[in-house]
Order: sequence, then C-alpha cells, then structure tokens
Amino acid sequence: MTDPRPVHSLDYRALLRVLSEHTTDTKLTADDVRELLTDTVQIRPDRMGALFLNAAEAGYIKRHGFTRSTGEKARGHVLVVWRRTRKAIPAHVCEVSAA
Repeated sequence: MTDPRPVHSLDYRALLRVLSEHTTDTKLTADDVRELLTDTVQIRPDRMGALFLNAAEAGYIKRHGFTRSTGEKARGHVLVVWRRTRKAIPAHVCEVSAA
C-alpha cells in the first residue's frame, strides 16, 4: 500500500534548508516552518507531518513535546514540537532549485 501523503523532494529539501539554518536544540513546529517558507515553497498541510517524520528518521530532529497551533486555519489544533539535533545536514541536500 502506498503512502497517501508522499514526500516530494522539493518540499523535503525546503524543510531541510529551514532546519539547517537553525542551531542545535532550536524548537520548531509546522506553524514555524510555514511562516519561514511563506515567500518560497508552499508545502501542502497534509504532507507536513510526513516531512517531519522523514527528517526525524534521518536524525535531524527529535520530538520534544506538543503545543497548540496559532495559525489562521488550524488555530487550536495540537502540533508536535520538534527539536533540532546535532546531526549536520549536508549542504547539497538542502539545495532547492528548479532543475
């Protein structure tokens, strides 16, 4: 059975670029990432969780806790808080280009 929310390379690279710009122990949520990417890549909300899970499986972030969304459309929904780990993200992995 295929994943109904596939991870698209451009979306994943955009998330990794955001993560690479933050220091170890920085805490981020999906709301934070959406705000940081407002002027660039627009990640579909139904794919955001899959992107974070892939980054966690790669060791770039760890689950830290939960908070409530302050976003316009999801105000009050429960969000996972992710903490940036010490694992370096290679620069070539973060490149977002129209190839």
